[in-house]
Amino acid sequence: MNFLLFFQVPTTYWPRPMMQAIDNSNLKTKRGNAWCIGPDFPAKHYLDYTYNTMKILGNDRPLFSYSWLSETAHDNVNGGHRVDKYFKAFFDKMDRDGILNSTAVFFISDHGFRFGSFRATAQGRYEDMLPYGFVLLPDEYYNVNPIALANLKVNSRRLVTVYDLHATLLELADMWSEGRATRTANGFSLFSNIVPDDRTCADAEIDFQFCSCFESQPYDRKGPLATSLGQFVMKTINKIVADNNGTSKCLRWVIRTIDDFTRLSQGEHWTDMFKISLSTNPKGQFEVVATFLRNATLKNPTQWKLQADVDRTDWFSTNAKCVKGTKFERYCYCK
Repeated sequence: MNFLLFFQVPTTYWPRPMMQAIDNSNLKTKRGNAWCIGPDFPAKHYLDYTYNTMKILGNDRPLFSYSWLSETAHDNVNGGHRVDKYFKAFFDKMDRDGILNSTAVFFISDHGFRFGSFRATAQGRYEDMLPYGFVLLPDEYYNVNPIALANLKVNSRRLVTVYDLHATLLELADMWSEGRATRTANGFSLFSNIVPDDRTCADAEIDFQFCSCFESQPYDRKGPLATSLGQFVMKTINKIVADNNGTSKCLRWVIRTIDDFTRLSQGEHWTDMFKISLSTNPKGQFEVVATFLRNATLKNPTQWKLQADVDRTDWFSTNAKCVKGTKFERYCYCK
């Protein structure tokens, strides 16, 4: 896989050397459980870095800070509580020092827990598709622009995407300009717009695989329709491996069990879309949404159309080391 590189440091403050030092430290790699750096989680040091940067700069010049912390919670469904105290201390210090009086905070996640038994539950599937998001703005902003608070409250109960967050940040960066942009090609600023209450996943550019707006009804997972889709999924991922010259390194997938098979509806209208979750040999778990084309026959299952890439819902990194870093890593089980 080809990775894009920075030939120059792209930011004024660049914490990557600190992150690398933490990851390579004997305190983390050779002592304890590889979660900690000394007595603390790395998240504490990342948050301290962010806080110190904002405190030093004060209000002298504008600052955009992007801090993404995933290590603690990404691979453990209960991992988030381990860093609760660090985040509380971070926000308490920001409040105490008056930093929050001139700072907009977007506290967000990109997805929920993606693997394991919890992901297989209805709650787990919704959390995967509906990551949390919190917005904290100074009171002064709402005093100057009270409609922003009203719109934000309404939009907190609407279908919102990262495109909308992007549009919101663009408006915030130019908030005193009367001609400021409040819309982008795919997004609404959450301050100056009311997101339509009938917005669909298609409207919002959300793949059907990750759409939470559909209702589902269990369908016969042992019937011919489920079997034909399962075979189509296996054919699809085996072809991905073959097209990437991976057949000499990776085992061929076959269905072991179809664990869940549901038909999707929009409101009162049933669609021809089905979601399937299946287990395989070698050991793997996959999930996808596909449309059954009306001109198809059960003897010709290639008439299925996938609505998104086939999603892998179990751990695969330890069994895909022979193709690590490739685009088809999630579809390989090394021989």
